[in-house]
Amino acid sequence: MVSEALRRVGLDVGRQILKGVSGLEGMSDMEFLSFYATVINRIVYASLEAPRIESDDQISFDILWCPHQDHYRAFDCRVQRYFVQGLIDALKEFFGMDKGFQVRFDSTIPAGAKTCHFTMWRSSEAREEWDQMTKLLEEKALEIAKQTKKDKE
Repeated sequence: MVSEALRRVGLDVGRQILKGVSGLEGMSDMEFLSFYATVINRIVYASLEAPRIESDDQISFDILWCPHQDHYRAFDCRVQRYFVQGLIDALKEFFGMDKGFQVRFDSTIPAGAKTCHFTMWRSSEAREEWDQMTKLLEEKALEIAKQTKKDKE
């Protein structure tokens, strides 16, 4: 229930960002994706970032500072996955199709990295990597909750 609520909030925020956007002529999909990610990072998350367009099919960015970094532990960042999924859903709606954009969290500040590094790319393959990681994190969260409950008994 909570994960679906976060996804819906992400969808709503994404729709608001994209509302009224036009004039994409001459802009590649990756340039637009990089711009969309920058708006999310700098306005929605209030984070400082360093974006890069690496190829016609891949972008990446580093979060140089995040308002969560001093409060979150590495495992806490998993909550952002559901919100981000809603933002991706809004992008699919905007384009009227799934353009195969994938996203991967490569490193995070709360896990000890210098930056949070993200890679986004276009792939014709299913979003298996993202979905598998989400499932793995959900299973780990349930195990932690069960252990915490046992420890309190």
